[in-house]
Amino acid sequence: MMKALLLYSLAFVLMTPSNSISDSVPGAEIAAFHVHHFVRLDAAQPAPEWEFAHPITFSADWQGKNSDPQHQTEVRILWSAETLYLRFVCRYKSISVFSDSDPS
Repeated sequence: MMKALLLYSLAFVLMTPSNSISDSVPGAEIAAFHVHHFVRLDAAQPAPEWEFAHPITFSADWQGKNSDPQHQTEVRILWSAETLYLRFVCRYKSISVFSDSDPS
């Protein structure tokens, strides 16, 4: 049986029927798919469990403003008794790298 954990966040906004998020209404929810084991983390070859997590997308900034489809982000969430997994697929123009950060 599938179990879902509802997570609430003011940073997300209401989902529309197409699984995208409106960029103007605060207080949305997202369902995290429950897994019973460790999920292998590999961006190049994502674990098959991610297919069970329903994606949501958004293209606005953290305030729900300045929507830009060229910067759309997809989020999927899984959870186990030990871990909350979040997978982000993001479009971007450039990546900021900080010289004092750990590259791993």
